[in-house]
Amino acid sequence: MSEEPVGMQNALRKTLNCLQSDISKSTKTAKLY
Repeated sequence: MSEEPVGMQNALRKTLNCLQSDISKSTKTAKLY
């Protein structure tokens, strides 16, 4: 396994956090319908 650069890991973490927050927002809005 080749180690990924720290920058890539940080970018992946940021995208994961954004996706999780988007999912939580969408679920909250979905409950309104």
